[in-house]
Amino acid sequence: VHVTEKIKFNRLLYTNPVCILTVSYVDSSSSDVKYSIMPITWLTPTNPSDEIVLSMAKKRFTASHMHDSTFFTLSVPVSGMESLVVRLGSCSGRSHDKSLDVSLTLPGFNVYRLVDDKSRKDPFVWKKKKWRSFYELHGSRLRAIDGCCAQLVCQLISKKSSLDDHHFLLSARIVDAYVKSDYWKDDKLFIPCSPSVPPYLTFLGTKSFGYVTGFHCTTKK
Repeated sequence: VHVTEKIKFNRLLYTNPVCILTVSYVDSSSSDVKYSIMPITWLTPTNPSDEIVLSMAKKRFTASHMHDSTFFTLSVPVSGMESLVVRLGSCSGRSHDKSLDVSLTLPGFNVYRLVDDKSRKDPFVWKKKKWRSFYELHGSRLRAIDGCCAQLVCQLISKKSSLDDHHFLLSARIVDAYVKSDYWKDDKLFIPCSPSVPPYLTFLGTKSFGYVTGFHCTTKK
């Protein structure tokens, strides 16, 4: 499912799922495009639609590739991917190419296309030619993690070091979102729609995970 309404983007993060962040960079020695990949759980929506904040350790290799206007993806892993998430978080991209541990795909479950501003209800910055050309350049390099149940395309707005001595506070905007139909109930709820599909992960700390299942309760007035 291609989520096209901006007001629904952050619904994919309301339950605080584990995410795998993927950002591209150009290797200085070979000029090849490579990918820095890390799990991240310290993130939260800051409005009902598309803006989020993330906390990232300054020592992380990925942090060195997060610059203003950088595009990156967030992929939500499901049950069965726990060992992969732990492995991605236990080694550094400085010494190991993590793209060898995963299957990278185009966002949108391999059917991603650059957003056509005429098809969006809220184009916000699409009319700014410099921003759009930047998006088209970097959009072709976007990759997400295969096997996940949701994939979000984001753009970094700011990176501040004032959070504490060891973490950056990153502000970002979701610019596109995709979710598998088995996890998108009533076109608004990010939960498994059937017991036959694996629940997705949330983080309990110290390499321990919880699971978001399809059970939910809606309070009636």
